[in-house]
Amino acid sequence: MYRFSVYTFSDSELAQICALVREWSGGRILPIDQRCFTKQVRAYGERWGLLTRHADRKLYCDGRHFTPAHDLPVAALWSLVEPMLQGQRSIGRSLTLNAAWLTLGIWPQGHRFATAQTLMEQVAVLDTLQNHGYLLVQRAGSVWEITRWTAAA
Repeated sequence: MYRFSVYTFSDSELAQICALVREWSGGRILPIDQRCFTKQVRAYGERWGLLTRHADRKLYCDGRHFTPAHDLPVAALWSLVEPMLQGQRSIGRSLTLNAAWLTLGIWPQGHRFATAQTLMEQVAVLDTLQNHGYLLVQRAGSVWEITRWTAAA
């Protein structure tokens, strides 16, 4: 069980939230099948701006006011960032070049729309994960070493 704000999520509910974030990152604004998500996940999605209920009583995954790096439970954020690590450790800045950042609404470095702000957003996500004990980030200029903490794995 994972506590976030007023919600207590199970592992399956965190997986449902990750599925909603992947749907949101696709950019299509389509109604979702509400039967696939628990009542608590739907309430979280509406409260944090990931889902919008329209006049036709359908929920849409438009996420106009949703920022995954700030509005996601940390455990769900980790499950979206963890596949970007190759093995136990990543040296260099290969993690910031990974296209999986698009799932979080952040342009990867090297993308034509990437700016210095996007690098700061990536650093903020990594720092959040480090503060919660999921990984260790060591930076010396442009050389990075990112290591999984075994306590969180």
